[in-house]
This record gives sequence, C-alpha cells and structure tokens, in this order.
Amino acid sequence: MIIINKKGLCSNANLNSVMTPQKNTLPKYLQIAHKLKVDIQTGKLVKGERLASERELSKMFNVTRVTLRKAIQRLVSEGFIESKHGSGNYIAESQLSAPHFTPIKTDLHSALPITEKLLILQKKQVKDSIATLLQLPAASEVLWGHRLRFLHGQPIVIEKFYLPTSIFIHQDLTLFDTAYQQHRKTVQQMEQSIEAIPASEYEADLLQVDTGTPLLLERQTAFNQDNLPIEYIKTLYRGDKFKFLMKSNVE
Repeated sequence: MIIINKKGLCSNANLNSVMTPQKNTLPKYLQIAHKLKVDIQTGKLVKGERLASERELSKMFNVTRVTLRKAIQRLVSEGFIESKHGSGNYIAESQLSAPHFTPIKTDLHSALPITEKLLILQKKQVKDSIATLLQLPAASEVLWGHRLRFLHGQPIVIEKFYLPTSIFIHQDLTLFDTAYQQHRKTVQQMEQSIEAIPASEYEADLLQVDTGTPLLLERQTAFNQDNLPIEYIKTLYRGDKFKFLMKSNVE
C-alpha cells in the first residue's frame, strides 16, 4: 500500500482575484464561472447553501446582470449550481468534496522507484469545461497527453494532462520531456480534488485490473506566479495500491 501524505492550507484569496489576471482575454462570464467553480471545489462556497443574489454578485464582479446570469447558467449546466424557482441559486450537493485541502503536491518519484511511459501526445480540441479551467476560449486546441507510471514494473497510475499549446512549440517526444520538466518548475499553486470512480475499459486495460474496479481520481489545476492556469491534470490511482492521508488547518 502506497501512502501519500497531503497537507491542506486555507486560502484567503479575494473573490475578485481571478477577474484581473494578466493577459486574460477570456470573456467575463467565463472568468466569473471559473472563479465560482474554484470556490465551490475548494469549499469556500458550501454545498447546499444559497448563493448571493444576482444583484450582489453583479456588483461584486463589476459586471451587468446579463453577464452574471450567463455565468450562473453555465454552472447550472455543469451541475455546480442548482436554480430553484422563486428561491434563488444554491450550491449543488451532488458532488461531495472535502474543503481546504489545497495546495497539494504529489511527488511519487521522490520516494519510490517509479518509471513512466508517455502513451499519447497530440493537439486536441477540448470540451468547454476544460477550456474554462485553463481560462481559454471555448473549443480551444490544447496539447493533450496520457502517461502511464509503473512501480517495480507494475502499472499503478494513469496521468491525463492538458496544456495550452502556447507553452510548447513542438511535439517531439524527446524534446517535450525536457520542456515539460522546465514548465513544471513554473507552477506556484495547485487547486485539487479527489474522488472515487470506476475504471473504464481503457483504464482497466492499462492498469491491469477489471473494468469497474474503484480508482482514485485526483484533479489538479496548476497556476503560475501570475495566477494563470498552465495545466489541468487528471491522475488515476489504483484503489488497491494507494491511501491518501490528509491534514487541514482548523479555522
């Protein structure tokens, strides 16, 4: 059993902090949707509680109610917010997550004899939800890859990553590995969540388990020093090989 210790730190980030990042050309409603989504995923906005009124949020983000409504509608369509007629908007309770477990850093290589194999590396048009996480326009093209990690020759982790194409100017596998390691050094903050999911046929085949076997899915969005998202990663751990230990500060 591999035990990964994760320490959580509470964040006091201002609600408007993502509204004015450098070089951010994303439409305002997508910036607002991204910020609210992050606050939901990190527990700053508590599931089941009523969201502030459209009037209050419009004033907070300094946008019109039409723009704010577009952001809310997007989060409703993605399942993060529930709209109740005559009552208002509420944080959806369908997704359970533990608050204040950010930032988290997972470094298997530092403690274990891990080897890896890059399976896929190509440009791909992504879903709007991932484009939003990376603060890119809808239907943007990103550099998409899959990596399989081994411990003593046994597959234990699948990593699926999405990178803005502006970061890399080539797709040569050898050059990519070096450039990627340099890219990772620019990460200053990580937003992460962990949940359990059943292995798909593709994932089960790679990890040598049965389809439907429980896996631990860790979602990560990496930010640079300018608070701009530079990578989105989905890491799948074999549930029978990993256990996560977490600590969080008491408020």
